[in-house]
Amino acid sequence: MFDEKINESMGGAGAVRSVNERVKPRLQVSGSGQVRRPNQQILAGKLYDLSVTGASVFLDLQLPLKEICTLRLQIFRHGSSYTVEVQGQITNTMLVGSRGFRHGFQFLSIDSLTQKTLNAICA
Repeated sequence: MFDEKINESMGGAGAVRSVNERVKPRLQVSGSGQVRRPNQQILAGKLYDLSVTGASVFLDLQLPLKEICTLRLQIFRHGSSYTVEVQGQITNTMLVGSRGFRHGFQFLSIDSLTQKTLNAICA
């Protein structure tokens, strides 16, 4: 297995990091995800992991990179259920056997209530 590298620009200085490294740690969680595309198509998926800055969702279809979607995530953690709705941009997709395509979403412009909810879930 190989470890892909990507370049990340930070204030003019380039840093190389593994695609498996995260800005914030991600937690494997149980839940579902509903993805509303720009054309208003709604896709149901399964939530794979979550952080305060993004999430991974399994979908049956592969969506294009950089597409901005509205995510409605139903998250189950520590015996509680949470629902958050946030815009996210697709940063990566990967076919994962019969489970479908895993899409990585980076959250965009999170409101303060959603940010507090994500912080509580990920604490």
